[in-house]
Amino acid sequence: MRKFLIVCIGLLLVCSFAFASEEIVKDEAGNITKYIIKVELTPEEYKAMASDCYSVDEWVTNCVKAKAEREMNKIVEKFSNRQAKKISNEEKRAIVREANVESAKTRQDRFIEELKNRTER
Repeated sequence: MRKFLIVCIGLLLVCSFAFASEEIVKDEAGNITKYIIKVELTPEEYKAMASDCYSVDEWVTNCVKAKAEREMNKIVEKFSNRQAKKISNEEKRAIVREANVESAKTRQDRFIEELKNRTER
């Protein structure tokens, strides 16, 4: 499973200590139904978070879901002529599902490759 950092930019917090593992859940037809992300914290990191959050698990979940909602709204407005806040969640999900969206990792990998090519010249 891939390891990655969870970054909550919208809340101005970088959880650089929180490595996570990702599990992909599929239905019988092989369609992805959800991603399960598990965050690993040391006891000290958990204690620090618990000193500020009533529920660390709920805080992390809310942080990621809020970020996902903001990004979905951006995708809806970029790939359709609709205002994301004026349509239902079902319509939003359908637009996002059908949109040809490039991942941030793909964009970053391409950018790094372009930089390498420039410096080799």
